[in-house]
Amino acid sequence: MTTPIKKVQRVPGLAMWTVATLVKLLHRTYRVTVVDRAGVGTPELAGPVIFSAWHNRLIFMPLFFPRRIRQKTAALASRSRDGQHAADLMRCFGMQVVRGSTSKGGHQALARLKRKLNEGVSVAITPDGPRGPRYHLQIGAIFLAEMAHCPIVPLSFNTSSRWELNGWDRTQIPKPFAKVQFLIGEPIWIHDRLDADARETIRRQIELAMMDVTRD
Repeated sequence: MTTPIKKVQRVPGLAMWTVATLVKLLHRTYRVTVVDRAGVGTPELAGPVIFSAWHNRLIFMPLFFPRRIRQKTAALASRSRDGQHAADLMRCFGMQVVRGSTSKGGHQALARLKRKLNEGVSVAITPDGPRGPRYHLQIGAIFLAEMAHCPIVPLSFNTSSRWELNGWDRTQIPKPFAKVQFLIGEPIWIHDRLDADARETIRRQIELAMMDVTRD
């Protein structure tokens, strides 16, 4: 006999499969222009990277990449209920998932992400998630780049024709047939372990680089 708990656990997966299907259908209507400053998928950027995108672009971001890149990318999703929804959604898009947070219980999450990078799998994080403040880059991405010796690659998409949800991050949903610009920023390398002051300096530089590809 199936227990009520198992029924509850299946509901988010079914719900997110429905959301993913709607997102895919909507995405096919977009007129997308790609600006790739990093050369993602080219020999110049061989090896795994740390993709970094703001939380309010999370829902549509994976579909701007071909499936072959999504399959070799692991998304970080928190252990909260919202994180479970995000994990289900990323799996529907063909991505791998690592559960945890770079802020709460951060050491374990960073270790799991580093293990993925060591295996040749890129990772995707939302450095202002899961609760904000919006557009504030948290320090976990810096620690990960130091540990794994992999570059941080800023990502964003921008469109003036969109809906915005009312949550803390103002999640953006491009309207049907919108013109969408997908931007991949230049890779940012951190080659050495940093002290606190240097880490804060590079944190601000990466935050500015992410805002450079973001239009609100």
